[in-house]
Amino acid sequence: GASSFIRQDLSAHPERETLRSGVNVVSYIKEYFGSFVLAFRSLFMAVTGGDDWYNMQATMAYVGKTYGTLFLFYVFFMTFVLFNILVGVFVDKAFEASKLDTDIAIQGSKDRLHAFMAEVHEMFEELDEDDAGI
Repeated sequence: GASSFIRQDLSAHPERETLRSGVNVVSYIKEYFGSFVLAFRSLFMAVTGGDDWYNMQATMAYVGKTYGTLFLFYVFFMTFVLFNILVGVFVDKAFEASKLDTDIAIQGSKDRLHAFMAEVHEMFEELDEDDAGI
């Protein structure tokens, strides 16, 4: 998986195996991307707040700038795409609800107008005692 690919790249650059803080990069890579399930979990956690994405991105950037940049692009893309999709769904549902409210209000106005016209018609029929139609 991703872990073995990154470990191969690290073996070509052994100077990158230890972070400035003395932490072994390979242990971080195994923790975050050691298997498909761990990689999936880490990517999910990075965009949902389950873990600070900066920790993963900093580790990836230390391994190679390309990895760090790709990870940053992933976080950026997922955050804004998912945010826009969720906002779009919310706005669409709100628009549908307001349209339904408008339709109900229009129907209520039509019903009231129809009832008023029926009362006026009945009043004129009562006033027209000789059925002259005037």
